[in-house]
Amino acid sequence: MPIAVLSDRAVLTVAGADARHFLHNVVTCNVETLEAGAARFGALLAPQGKILADFFAARGGGGLCRPAPCGNGAALLPPARGD
Repeated sequence: MPIAVLSDRAVLTVAGADARHFLHNVVTCNVETLEAGAARFGALLAPQGKILADFFAARGGGGLCRPAPCGNGAALLPPARGD
């Protein structure tokens, strides 16, 4: 598979038992059926349905990788919770 360097993108990894179900509820592509080694194009949605960012979701061994625009990467993550 050809590789392209996208210097204006960052990679976010979402992992855990509920990662696919969580993402499936906030993105436009079906990540619940995404197989290892496959990728899909989609968009992250705000609760109102507004597109916040576009991305390629890929499933790896450790979770789902979601490349995001570098300027938006931190903004797309939920705030850290203190336990």
